[in-house]
Amino acid sequence: MRFYFNSPDQRNADHAYNQKNYEEALTYYLRALETLNRYASSGIRLHTDFYDAFTYAVKDTLETVAVIFEEKADEINTVKTLWQMIPGLVREMEEVYNRELKDKRNIRITKNLLQDCFAKLADACEVVSDEIFETLEDEVSEQSSTNGEDQQSKQQIVAEAIAWMQHAINFRKKSSQSVELSCHLGYLNLLEQHYKYTQDETMLHLMEAYIEDEALLDKEITLPLQKLELFSYVIRIAIVKHQNIEAFAASCQEIYPLVPEEDRDSQIITDLLNFIQLQPSLHVQEASGVSDYEGSDTLTKALETTASMVMMSPEIEEDIQSMDYGSIPADIPESLEICSFERTSPVAPSGSVSPQPHNFFVPSCSSEENRLSFFNPVSPTTGQQAQPILPIYPTVQPTVELSHLSDALIAGLNSIIPKEPVPKYLANLLSLTADFFAKAKHPGIPKRNSLIIAFDLYQEVINIQPEHTVAKEQIQQMSHNHKKIISPYQNFGSKPNPLNVRTNRDPRLPKLARNVFDKAIADMTIQLETLLLTAPQHAASVFEGIIKDLGSHLAKGTITHGPRPSLQTSLVETYQQELENKTNLLSSNHT
Repeated sequence: MRFYFNSPDQRNADHAYNQKNYEEALTYYLRALETLNRYASSGIRLHTDFYDAFTYAVKDTLETVAVIFEEKADEINTVKTLWQMIPGLVREMEEVYNRELKDKRNIRITKNLLQDCFAKLADACEVVSDEIFETLEDEVSEQSSTNGEDQQSKQQIVAEAIAWMQHAINFRKKSSQSVELSCHLGYLNLLEQHYKYTQDETMLHLMEAYIEDEALLDKEITLPLQKLELFSYVIRIAIVKHQNIEAFAASCQEIYPLVPEEDRDSQIITDLLNFIQLQPSLHVQEASGVSDYEGSDTLTKALETTASMVMMSPEIEEDIQSMDYGSIPADIPESLEICSFERTSPVAPSGSVSPQPHNFFVPSCSSEENRLSFFNPVSPTTGQQAQPILPIYPTVQPTVELSHLSDALIAGLNSIIPKEPVPKYLANLLSLTADFFAKAKHPGIPKRNSLIIAFDLYQEVINIQPEHTVAKEQIQQMSHNHKKIISPYQNFGSKPNPLNVRTNRDPRLPKLARNVFDKAIADMTIQLETLLLTAPQHAASVFEGIIKDLGSHLAKGTITHGPRPSLQTSLVETYQQELENKTNLLSSNHT
């Protein structure tokens, strides 16, 4: 049997790849993998020729994704979506090769081909990391504010760049190629940037451990500027730890004259000279306990102010007003969740991919990879949302009435909406809720119904904000990917009916948008109550799932400029309190 080699899918994929139509090529490669998976799941005994074909097909798929990463590095949502398949495929490719093929002869896949594949993935991940970091540099150049929210936003961007650089380093090591010094220094620079925005000394410990583990100080470095950059990281660590830096300072003074004149205005030189000048006042620092980062006091106060903000203060309302969630182009990763203030597409839930700011040095292949098992179909949209750190949600007793769950959900949402509604914010809340149901994996809610609920909500988003990019894309994708479900529904279901306003500044818009929002949520809860009548044991988990999902996005800042844990707290606590009140009332009526 012709498993993969010279099959129509491989020929079409190779042709598209050679024509540089990489997304078309990826479609054919994935189709070939699905064919192989179906054969594997048929129960037929598998032999070397099958494993050879499978591993080769995975390699071709990964290399194609790597090229797309480099081409679309500035489209982070697209990159994040494609990332979802990478860890599982990498693990299976390695496992199948090591278990079935490593010692075989007369096979097409070789260790060198696998290493070349890893090298291409490493290159691509490094490009993505650089592109993300450039986003930070652009933001810094455009903003002069140093308030806590801006710092949090920058922190998230750096965390995302760190995660992708970690992937690059991990893949480079798998390729058996040496990690270039520029990559090592780039990674240390990202950790240092994260420290600057957070003053979290964990970053310095990670830098110190990395320098030691990679024996960077023992490497022969020929470029003076690179040597000074490495010393600048060592000196920063030493200063914060109140260690003597005289030896490194002396070395820097010897190296500095060797730096070409055109490189002497580098930020590396500027930082390094500032560090060295700090040495005479080191004892004063030790006595006062002041960090070497000159903006630490301002940053600390700003973060404290942010953490203590009263719910729906003018600052929060202004922040909500300024968000631009709906204009995001079309997302993510896995073992390290990539956090971003741009959200992922619902088919590849945000946060799965995306790394928490402090969740570093997690192996690149984690339990997330188990989702793409050898005998399961492979899809670029396969993904499982990584669970963020959230408050503890007590399980609701199954005796609670469905209407009480709906009332509690509505009360929770009301608590995070300002008195003067912001249409874009309302549209984004509906879109996030639609994302939750678009996953179509909720016990008690059939897939068809879950998709229809999502489709309805996306249409309501368009009613509020006709140019909402995410909702428009998801309506289009769902109409294509779930044609058998959506097409009949479109024939008799309601069509988008955007608000009849002249401009976005129409004074009637906030109230009209709120009416659409309230009706959409009410219709959704009615559908849920009807569906869950036959599965009441799942009711609480479905409603809690909505609250958790929305709370997670609010805490991470998916639809605001910077994380809003206070919004998450209000949503969760109001939901719980309302449910508790309803439950207590129900209990008292029964006694």
